[in-house]
Amino acid sequence: MEQNQINQIALDELLVNGGLALLDAGKPADARKQFEKALVLKPNDAYTLTNLGFAYEKEGKPRDAAGAYSRAIKADPLFSGNAYMGLMRTLPAC
Repeated sequence: MEQNQINQIALDELLVNGGLALLDAGKPADARKQFEKALVLKPNDAYTLTNLGFAYEKEGKPRDAAGAYSRAIKADPLFSGNAYMGLMRTLPAC
């Protein structure tokens, strides 16, 4: 693996972990920004997309949350149990 790839993986993990910490701190808008930055590096990462959906949900944006959850399910249907649950929570509000 090249050094550039290793750096990108480390940056992605740092951004996602930072987003999770911001969610825990009750700052979903800041968390969303971290997840969006991580998705630039790995646009089809189901874990990050699911957390993006959760951040949108916490911001009171159910339509955006449903979109992120749908993307997570398309990216990895087997991993995305939390995305399915999130989609079920947000669709009635859309």
